[in-house]
Amino acid sequence: LKTLFNWPTFPQLYVDGKLVGGLDVITEMAEDDSAPLPEQLGVPAVESLDDRLRKMVASSRVMLVMKGTADAPRCGFSRQAVTLLNEVGIKFGTFDILADEEARARLKTLFNWPTFPQLYVDGKLVGGLDVITEMAEDDSAPLPEQLGVPAVESLDDRLRKMVASSRVMLVMKGTADAPRCGFSRQAVTLLNEVGIKFGTFDILADEEARARLKTLFNW
Repeated sequence: LKTLFNWPTFPQLYVDGKLVGGLDVITEMAEDDSAPLPEQLGVPAVESLDDRLRKMVASSRVMLVMKGTADAPRCGFSRQAVTLLNEVGIKFGTFDILADEEARARLKTLFNWPTFPQLYVDGKLVGGLDVITEMAEDDSAPLPEQLGVPAVESLDDRLRKMVASSRVMLVMKGTADAPRCGFSRQAVTLLNEVGIKFGTFDILADEEARARLKTLFNW
């Protein structure tokens, strides 16, 4: 190798089968501020763990780093955090630290918070369950407002708005022009005969709403 590539010392660095040089050349390139070493060598840099974790906590506007998932929390504290966020209609992503031991260990020191769950907003640490609970119990402002994020409208709130969107609202199967069951057709006919103006909502077009309306208003 000393004669084949005309370099008498070791180590020798090669990229794409071509000699770059020895330690002196690598050092000189690394100290060159004009471009990072990977760029000078024309090779991709391996993403560091810290960079990967910073990207992860910023990958969702609201990110809950927890044990388990939102659908299957694997500790009581994580379960409570999920419940708090769901109750106020905050949409959030999750990262399961039980699936990545390296990430679990580093997250404790990277953001200086030793326990889980950890809540992040826009990539910045808010705190753990104690902080989330304290904010949720603060009557000065709703939790979404304190976090600076919009709340996702709950199904119940959406349905309450729907039934109040018209002075008279007929929740039915089909539409006023095309009822899709005899009872709905009779209701439309009765209201039309006495000249009542009304809006309609077709429960056949929204199975989730159909199921919930039966219990929400106890009918």
